[in-house]
Amino acid sequence: MHAAFRLCAITAALVALWFSAAHAKDEIFANQDAYVAHMEFLGYKVEPLKQSINFTHPTNWNVSLKKYAGGLLMTAQLNVSELDDKKRNILLSIINKFNADAILVRFYLSTDEKSTLIEALYQGDYDRARFGEFVASFNASKQQATASSEFRKFWK
Repeated sequence: MHAAFRLCAITAALVALWFSAAHAKDEIFANQDAYVAHMEFLGYKVEPLKQSINFTHPTNWNVSLKKYAGGLLMTAQLNVSELDDKKRNILLSIINKFNADAILVRFYLSTDEKSTLIEALYQGDYDRARFGEFVASFNASKQQATASSEFRKFWK
């Protein structure tokens, strides 16, 4: 009876370990389901990838979320037209102005100079109110960018 009990306990432990390992592989970051449900509630469509989750929206920027520096990095990418030196300097000047005024997000020109990246880091555990404010603030930065006719000239 002792051996049968031990065999049952070992089998149950192995099944539990297998289940948790299988579930961990599917999760890109902690509390992923809560973040995804929140983004879906806000009208985003979800596309899980290997190391991030992409979210598309009909009016807000399409964004991705991935684990980064102990938090989650939200990134939007805007493709820009081809840049000569003069256009590049103008775009960098606009980006610098955005960053000087920004509270949450940072704007970057990608290393291949084909897109502008907009990023913000969410720190801490998932909290419905805090994450909602984070997404709202991120999306408010779109107003800043789209209000600039100079910046819109660079979009593809």
